[in-house]
Amino acid sequence: MVRVLVCLVFGFLATAFEATEKSVDLVCIDRLICRSEDGLTNFCTVGKEDTLYRVEPLGESSQDEYGIGENGLWVSNGHGGHFRVCVKQTALIVDQIECKGSIAPQISTDEGYPDQPTVCQPNQNEALYRGEVLEVMNGTCTLNQTYGFTESGVWVTADCSGRFRVRLVPECTEIICSSYYGMTAKCSLPPEYANHVITNVTMIEQFSSTLCAERQTYSVHHDYITAYGRCEGLFRVCTKLGK
Repeated sequence: MVRVLVCLVFGFLATAFEATEKSVDLVCIDRLICRSEDGLTNFCTVGKEDTLYRVEPLGESSQDEYGIGENGLWVSNGHGGHFRVCVKQTALIVDQIECKGSIAPQISTDEGYPDQPTVCQPNQNEALYRGEVLEVMNGTCTLNQTYGFTESGVWVTADCSGRFRVRLVPECTEIICSSYYGMTAKCSLPPEYANHVITNVTMIEQFSSTLCAERQTYSVHHDYITAYGRCEGLFRVCTKLGK
């Protein structure tokens, strides 16, 4: 019966997250079930593109028995129950680009698009993460043949002209990093920041009673941060494209 309830709740969560626009900053869901079996620590995730921001137990519980992890909440010491969880969603910037092909396709290059295409950049100076065709204005637009997407924008050949909707990665994002029981936690950037490097990190909110201080209980690395010594908090991480 418990497993059925868990499945139902997670099904509801998935539906709620899929139906929520990216512009929504904070979404709260009641009655997430998470249990610790045989006294072992258990992790309950919420959504791949969502960062857990707040957890409130719906019943008696000690803060030593649950906490916020990188992708969800954790419970330990045989605790199990219902929780109210709030998530901050990845806020991708949405833009539109009109791109008209003017150069005939030639031999493909190692970058994965035809040599000398027409490249159209978004209006905002952010890295492109995902795109799709809104309207074909002329010719035939076939993904990775007559049009495609790179981090710098949309490319088209002479065979394709159209309007494209693109999602851009903001310069800064927010991630949670928590040191469970004093153990070191490695907290990576979200998947859409795969080709970014960290330029600056600022703590927005500290969840733990232990002080979170840079180079004392958390450290900044090339493309991730680490927390240790029971530091738990929400960090604002700014990035740039790089290797």
